[in-house]
Amino acid sequence: METVSPIVTVLMTVRNGAVWLEQALRCLWAQKLTDFEVVVIDDGSIDGTAEILSRSKDERLRAFILGSVGRARALNAGLAAARGRYVAIQDVDDLSSPRRLQVEVDYLEQHPEIGLVGTGADLIDRQGRKIGSTVPAPSHTEIVRGLTSLRKTMAHSTVMFRTSCMRECGGYRQLFTKAVDFDLLLRLSERITFGSIPDRLCQIRESLNTMTFDVDGGDQWEWALLAFVSAHARRVDGVDPLEGEGRDYFVARFRKWYKSSHYPRAFRAAYLRREGKLAIRSGQKAWALRAMGLALALYPQWALRRVHLWPAGWETREAVRWVVAELHSRSGTQRQ
Repeated sequence: METVSPIVTVLMTVRNGAVWLEQALRCLWAQKLTDFEVVVIDDGSIDGTAEILSRSKDERLRAFILGSVGRARALNAGLAAARGRYVAIQDVDDLSSPRRLQVEVDYLEQHPEIGLVGTGADLIDRQGRKIGSTVPAPSHTEIVRGLTSLRKTMAHSTVMFRTSCMRECGGYRQLFTKAVDFDLLLRLSERITFGSIPDRLCQIRESLNTMTFDVDGGDQWEWALLAFVSAHARRVDGVDPLEGEGRDYFVARFRKWYKSSHYPRAFRAAYLRREGKLAIRSGQKAWALRAMGLALALYPQWALRRVHLWPAGWETREAVRWVVAELHSRSGTQRQ
């Protein structure tokens, strides 16, 4: 019997996410749209995730138990298994409102020129209490402007994209151990048009104990900066330095430069400010003051920027200078 493809594949990767998994699945079974499948990739969990997946009786669930392959490979495995015309992303510690899939499908059906759409989201803590909200930029141009200013403008767990668009761009790049979604959005923005739904249709968990934060506060941003300089190289040189034989050399050069740049301090300070904001939202004022004070001491330029005493664009200026110099150096070497 021929398998009928669903409209949507919800793609979820899990590594030791048993504490969140049942709630994440319940919110999907409560969706207004019923014609979907859930593809869960277990990326080497050792905490009972596999047992929870095996207990599910809903035939829409398709679980794949892998070894520890990393997030990009796990996402690509899910993308390869997806049968839906559209793919929606949901991280295991995040939630989708009952309307989410229906609203996003309707939007993409009504806007054939749009290849990917994201929504607004409520920010919640570990206990599920609302501590804030976010909405994506309202247009493709503004979304891309944010991305090329080193700001992620669309939460990964809110996006739905046309499966064909994703496969044509090659999926997630396995080089990236972090910031896989930021790199993806940068590459997709060069190929397709993004759409935006302001309704808060997802809940994103903000906690120092979930995948939102890094233990060292810098690894995620280092990978994001690598994605940024790669995208800038594509725009000015037409060639991606992370593709082809010179990739490892470029990455080694980038990491050497990165360690000597201002970015580790800037990103660590940004992490501390985010920690402070989360503490304020949770009512922990002493913790918030400590984090903000450490951030200011570590990178005072941020405060100067806030009062317009520091040049605009400081986040990307040094990275742009480095990658342009690197491209010129490579071009000169090739001519010789």
